[in-house]
Amino acid sequence: MRGLSGYSKRGILGNFWQATSPADFWSKWNPGVHNGFVMFLKGWARLFGKKAIFLAVPFIFLVNGLFHDIIIVRIISGNDGFPFTMFFSLNLIVVLIERGIRKITRTKLLLPIPNIFKTLLTFVLLVILWKISMFIAN
Repeated sequence: MRGLSGYSKRGILGNFWQATSPADFWSKWNPGVHNGFVMFLKGWARLFGKKAIFLAVPFIFLVNGLFHDIIIVRIISGNDGFPFTMFFSLNLIVVLIERGIRKITRTKLLLPIPNIFKTLLTFVLLVILWKISMFIAN
């Protein structure tokens, strides 16, 4: 299983600091988990067709949010609320918008922006989404 997930080749965290978009960030944050979900999506597509992936991706974000809330928020800290579920849900919306823009424009972004600025914008957006999530959850 370690070989399939990618953990044997690299650590848990990938080069997320080089992410140039939210979708890129999530693929680099935890490569082992990302690779596992990619395998899940490929299997899902074989069983239900490629259009069914539109349902699988929200499921993955929701399960991730609930997992983090149950483990971190409920069990470890004893707090109520669902900040991670909210955070992952907001990220889902952003990733789906990003994918829609890519499909329409057939490029990664509408404007050629240097990677350093795309990375900075990505992290500013993630921090804003986290702050919104914490505000709504509490």
